[in-house]
Amino acid sequence: MSSNKSDTSSISPVPLKGTGTSPEPGSVSSSLPGGKNGVPHIPLGPLASVKLDPTDHHTISPTAPSHKAARPLPVEETSKPSPRRNRKMSRLRFTSLSSSASIEEDSSGSYSDSYSSDDESNPRDQQLSNSNGFRDFCIKDINLASYGRKEIEIAEKEMPGLMLLRKKTTTTGDRPLKGACIVGCTHITAQAAVLIETLVSCGASVRWCACNVHSTQDEVAAALAEAGYPIFAWRGESEDDFWWCIDKCLDAPKWKCDMILDDGGDATCLMLQKYPGAAKYMKGVVEESITGIHRLYQLSKEGKLPMPAINIHDSVVKTKFDNLYSCRESVIDSLKRTMDIMFGGKIICVCGYGEVSSNEFKMKMINFINFIINVLQVGKGCCSALKGLGAICFVTEVDPICALQACMDGFRVVRLEDVASTVDIVITATGTKHVVRREHMNKLKDGCILANMGHTTNEIDVSSLKDLNKEKIRPHVSHIIWPDGKAIILLADGKLVNQVCSRVPSLVFSITSATQVNILVNILVNILVNILVNILVNILVNILVNILVNILVNILVNILVNILG
Repeated sequence: MSSNKSDTSSISPVPLKGTGTSPEPGSVSSSLPGGKNGVPHIPLGPLASVKLDPTDHHTISPTAPSHKAARPLPVEETSKPSPRRNRKMSRLRFTSLSSSASIEEDSSGSYSDSYSSDDESNPRDQQLSNSNGFRDFCIKDINLASYGRKEIEIAEKEMPGLMLLRKKTTTTGDRPLKGACIVGCTHITAQAAVLIETLVSCGASVRWCACNVHSTQDEVAAALAEAGYPIFAWRGESEDDFWWCIDKCLDAPKWKCDMILDDGGDATCLMLQKYPGAAKYMKGVVEESITGIHRLYQLSKEGKLPMPAINIHDSVVKTKFDNLYSCRESVIDSLKRTMDIMFGGKIICVCGYGEVSSNEFKMKMINFINFIINVLQVGKGCCSALKGLGAICFVTEVDPICALQACMDGFRVVRLEDVASTVDIVITATGTKHVVRREHMNKLKDGCILANMGHTTNEIDVSSLKDLNKEKIRPHVSHIIWPDGKAIILLADGKLVNQVCSRVPSLVFSITSATQVNILVNILVNILVNILVNILVNILVNILVNILVNILVNILVNILVNILG
């Protein structure tokens, strides 16, 4: 790839064809070519039972048929405003789903509250280096490295799967990923750092950036930079910063990406749009979110996916452990950290509940009523945790199978508009745009808490509240005040509350991450096996051709001898 820098500071968001801000309903249908049950031709690993849902999680809005609208890709321009002016402008026109729901940007720090993300200059203006003089990174503050290293060491204690893989490479000297050049676009947390260091211990070369502008732990990013890893991420990136960071990972001198570990499909789509020639070097893509899976299927349908892609999102280790148990604990942690709330006796409405039973049923729902079906178990995990602490839980769900499951689990299935005036807390867990809209929030009672546990940041229609007063009362907690004096409490400004306000359990992350490492190894092994098979086939073909040619020559010689003799 070329090493020229594109000016992402003056970007006009333009969606890649087929991956616009809201994928069309039914764009992935059961009639797609190739594969079993009409699944498009994407090589999926044995762990990847495809459950095609156009983005993460559950319920829908008729005006927003996808769970997570695909993040629009940047288009280059020639002019470059000053960094300070550009940073102010980008806050006014975020189009990324990780940021567009904000009324205004808070000066929220790391979720350890040890650092403010909005009180210093843009990291792109700084020229940082670690203690060894390494400079190929862009983070908030390298001085946070020692604190971040402690965070990583704590996470390692709870991630036995990855640590076992690392120990195996150390004791045997085996480097299954030797020579692999991996670009990672995930949440930058202590758990992700353990994954990154495990990949390197397996022989891979990595470059890493954030898939969400709000979830980066600056102290962890600093620890990775201090250890010599090319990391481009900081908490509170602008939209322009976000694309710049991905571009820095994809485009580096003397380094060609051949595998992508993606969360949301942003790195994959940018690579295909901006560096289409790089596809010939690609061995495969591993995608862990349903958002990215939908984008990959759309690209495959249009014939624009030239490399193998593996769907880890629907693997049993992801759906049965990460989505369920991780969310079950992190929702409680988030609400406790922000509100010091007692759950016993509270009336809570959870929007979205679980998964459906078959791809065929989901396809019918998508095609005939333009509904996006809930495919994750985030809602189930939330309800389970809240019920266990004595809360009274209501569930809203558009899929009849999931709604019946909620009833059988002891939850009352309702419409949000019918119970909005009585509930104490509303939690979204759908991955769908504008699940909680202004008409719902107008009915909420004074003091009601709003939180988002879904995959996107616009499940709560925060943009519709711009005409109201907003008062920040503590980190990640804001009052939205109506003219009559009613105030509802908005957590994390509508962003992912478990990423912004709390931490993800390391153990369940370890299960998913170990699977990701094994899939990357399998991709590389399969590529090598295919190369060897092709070489052997070519050798055998040449041998057979030579034998046949010799036989024919001998026959012709004998014929000529007989004729002339």
